[in-house]
Amino acid sequence: MIQGLGKPRNRHILLQLRTAARWGVPLGTIRHGRDPQVWTPQDRQAAVALVEFENSIHTCGHPQSESFDQAKSGFYEVDDTLVCHACAALEEYRKANPQAAQPGQVLFIRDTSDDET
Repeated sequence: MIQGLGKPRNRHILLQLRTAARWGVPLGTIRHGRDPQVWTPQDRQAAVALVEFENSIHTCGHPQSESFDQAKSGFYEVDDTLVCHACAALEEYRKANPQAAQPGQVLFIRDTSDDET
């Protein structure tokens, strides 16, 4: 079950599991509208599988069981075509203003695309 959660065809199941976890209810409540106080053995198994799946994902977003496998060496490529423009603005600010941030200061990125001129 755990390896299957990472497959694109099972994206909806992963979404249902994460929704149930966030709401603190069994999967059966999300999928079938069952009583949120009643956890079946399948609900508990699904909850554990979600935690195990999420723990198996490396910081790069790929399953450790695959990305740490020597047989997969050479089969990963970096796609540098996507740019998060909000992160870019923050990085540019920090580079241009290295002394600007105060201890504990939260830097907030504001979307100004809809601001009137």
